[in-house]
Amino acid sequence: MNDIINNLNENISELSSSANSKLKSENEERKITIMYSPKVAPIKLTKDDLIKIESKPLGKELIKFRKNLYRRFNNQNLKLLNNNLASLKVKIKYIAPEILSLKFFAGKYNMVKNKLTVLKLFEGITAIHEFFHIASSYYEKDCKLGFSGFHQIIFEKGEHIGLGLNEGYTELISRRYLGSEYSYVTYRYDLCRFFAKKLEEIVGQDRMETFYLNADLYGLYAYLIKFDEGSNVATFITILDYLFQTATYNNFEELEEYYEIVECYLYKWFIMSKQEELDKHIIDENAFNIEIQNYIDSLGNKKLRLENYVKQKEYCLK
Repeated sequence: MNDIINNLNENISELSSSANSKLKSENEERKITIMYSPKVAPIKLTKDDLIKIESKPLGKELIKFRKNLYRRFNNQNLKLLNNNLASLKVKIKYIAPEILSLKFFAGKYNMVKNKLTVLKLFEGITAIHEFFHIASSYYEKDCKLGFSGFHQIIFEKGEHIGLGLNEGYTELISRRYLGSEYSYVTYRYDLCRFFAKKLEEIVGQDRMETFYLNADLYGLYAYLIKFDEGSNVATFITILDYLFQTATYNNFEELEEYYEIVECYLYKWFIMSKQEELDKHIIDENAFNIEIQNYIDSLGNKKLRLENYVKQKEYCLK
């Protein structure tokens, strides 16, 4: 396995050099800062609070969503949901000219204003995705910092990181718990959902969901640096941001090196995580080999026209 890791590191280094150069040319001002985890004092919603929430547009759906989450998650992971629901503003739009300029799709949650806006025509397919943004967002007013799942924003500097991973994971968790009918159909969401799922297989579902619902990108970052340098973890997250902004079903050839480096990072971290389990006698060598081979086999996706670059490159399998 050491040979595989060394070969992966060499390939990652080569790919990263090219990818980072292109990312900088696309956005010279892009800064990468992964901030602390937000500290939020939980509040309790009273019966009167719940009645008030239910009286709002989409109120019944919000209460049903909250009940579903309470059945599935620890109460400590739902403090952001309760805090936001207490003062949430909801607006249903019947027409959205902004949709033509792609500034507004079917729904949008504004964490600064704690306001949910949903286009009436698409409220059935967008509401749950936006509800999960409500459940995982926190705005630090004094410092003007935004935390939303795996997305962090420094508003005064116009800096952000984690948008691609956050949107992909939001789509993943929405489909997992509320059904596939509540889903986006655009390529970039499906692509980032695929990579978010492969990352979750390394981190573990419970841990990943906890990081997400507590807007704890830093916690995820701290976990992943057990397996790699922090700069590589940041590069991985930044590449997903870039793919979320640029990837379409028709330009995959232009982005192949980004897809390859993402797969290489994932494969490397999966090996490292399984090596840790092997060393701690959580799994035996047979399970170790089977799980790694299964992971390799799962890295491509025909529906997304995503090649399995790891499987194609023999350097990863020697």
